[in-house]
Amino acid sequence: MPIDQSTSQLGCEAALQSESHCILEARGLRKSFGPAAARVHALRGLDMRVSRGEFLAVMGPSGCGKSTLLHLLGLMATPDTGQVLIEGRDVGGLGEAHRARIRRRRIGFVFQRFNLLS
Repeated sequence: MPIDQSTSQLGCEAALQSESHCILEARGLRKSFGPAAARVHALRGLDMRVSRGEFLAVMGPSGCGKSTLLHLLGLMATPDTGQVLIEGRDVGGLGEAHRARIRRRRIGFVFQRFNLLS
């Protein structure tokens, strides 16, 4: 999945110099689905960083891995390999209850379509 990382990487470097820090980082994220003969690789070694105060929009064509990426960053799924760090802490080894607490307190999504009211 092609992602323009120039803004994100520069944002983190500037944040580190100004005593702020990266609030979200992905290192080498890989996620695939299906049996070996028909495996679909949703993410292949994705690296990204987001610094405090930075906004991120994830855009791309259908099937390019956007939802998979958001599920991994939102701690709703686990990567095949790689790490997700929130405020510098690797959250990969945390149990589901702890991950749910982090989701409730630290993570928010704005969905393209939502059906909160019927």
